[in-house]
Amino acid sequence: MLIGRLLLISGSSVVFGADHITTSRTALYPSVMPQGVLLVSGSWYYEVSIVESGRIAAGWADLHFRGNSDAGVGVGEDAHSYSVLIDNGRGYSQHHRSSTALPLAHWGGVSTGDVLCCAVDIAARTIRFARNGEWRDECVCAFSGVNVQRGFVPCVSFQRHAKVILNLGSGAFRFPPPDRHRSVHRWICHRRQVVHAKKHLSSFGRVVPLGRAMSGAGMHAAEAAAAGGTAGVSEWQVVEGEGGDGLGSGCVEVENTGGLFRTFLVAGLLLTDGRWYYEATIVRQSANIQIGWAGLQFRPNGQTVGVGDDPYSWGFDGGQQVVYANSNAPWGLQWKQGDVLGVYADIETGEIGYSLNGQPMGTAVSDANLSGGISPALSLSIGARVRLCFGHEGAPPLRHRPPDCSPVAAAIASLRTAVQRPARGLLRSVSEGIATDWLTRSQLISPLSEMSSIGLYVTSGIRHSTVHTTAGATLLHAARFFPSAVADRCVLLRGRWYFEVTLRA
Repeated sequence: MLIGRLLLISGSSVVFGADHITTSRTALYPSVMPQGVLLVSGSWYYEVSIVESGRIAAGWADLHFRGNSDAGVGVGEDAHSYSVLIDNGRGYSQHHRSSTALPLAHWGGVSTGDVLCCAVDIAARTIRFARNGEWRDECVCAFSGVNVQRGFVPCVSFQRHAKVILNLGSGAFRFPPPDRHRSVHRWICHRRQVVHAKKHLSSFGRVVPLGRAMSGAGMHAAEAAAAGGTAGVSEWQVVEGEGGDGLGSGCVEVENTGGLFRTFLVAGLLLTDGRWYYEATIVRQSANIQIGWAGLQFRPNGQTVGVGDDPYSWGFDGGQQVVYANSNAPWGLQWKQGDVLGVYADIETGEIGYSLNGQPMGTAVSDANLSGGISPALSLSIGARVRLCFGHEGAPPLRHRPPDCSPVAAAIASLRTAVQRPARGLLRSVSEGIATDWLTRSQLISPLSEMSSIGLYVTSGIRHSTVHTTAGATLLHAARFFPSAVADRCVLLRGRWYFEVTLRA
């Protein structure tokens, strides 16, 4: 899932390192922003740490910001963005071709090691920047009455071999955000959750099988009864709590009735922050039962790869007393039929732990990379049957939940509400927040009804390409390399659309 990945929107010759971004010798003034992010309400925060000084602008841009690396236009230098600029160690406020020097007492001598703190409050229509977390009024670079109708995206422009660390909140901030401000990473996580849930609307919140050779091999008990058949007669079975309403009705029992090594998880659920807990009761033992968590990239094969057998999943087998985390090691207490396994994960710290009948077994996995999101998962060899309880309201309570962990059912209920209601607040739809404004601005430039064709503008490789319009057609010529161009002021919000590309010598 690419939401939140850093994207070069202007210029070239930018190197994305493991924890930083930097320019090369040929770079002019490129701009970078996270993909798929649009903040239309709330208060948000991110940081830019200077690793190697140069000309650096950190700020906020709306959807109309384009940037122009060759012309030296970065964030804050047009009507659609605001920034604080660091040039030769001096700080400046920037917006729409206006640059104002900031007080030397607070913005002089900015260099390697300093942190540019960036905050936007959309309800208050304010944007503020601070150096090293100093938020006193006399120290900040502030803009008020900003145009918030098109939303905002974090954006950084830089040159002269500058190297920066752009932290949207996936790692610990160097300085506390202002009051009531949340990290941009939190928005990204929530957006990923909703997008993932919507991909699995028909089965969201239900325990489903994964892996190859599973289609047609079994079914949920409720579906089998409705079809006049028997559930899972060949390879797997899922028996849901009374009412047939998925996890919302209580506990779920899963069984491998014929496959070599069946894997199950909660469809559409992606936990991206917080501490979470669920319980698994061993109803019937077998050779292997691996219970834990799986990420989006987890791919079981139904034979030898189960939960914990790859870099994207983590599991524990109490029958074998082995913990699995892309390898296996002796760990934990041995379970028996009827025992209750408590399973918890702390996504921020990367800790995964277990308890057995309420007795803590400690941390099984430390420093796991869970930031991409996880879901409860388990793999069963033939004959195994396990009851899963996620703590849904109205169901039997989780017996041994630690007080600092939330039940998985709480996330399921929250996401189910988010995907079923019209988009509002944190995830307000683009059509609701910006479509009218986009059309208004386009008509002021050139009424859409009078346009004979949609123009193109080059987003990368501008020095090696030309664009011109003739006879109602837009022509793009690339002299070298691999430039890209997008349609100018063309936003498709609904419906089905089509276009053609003709290749010419």
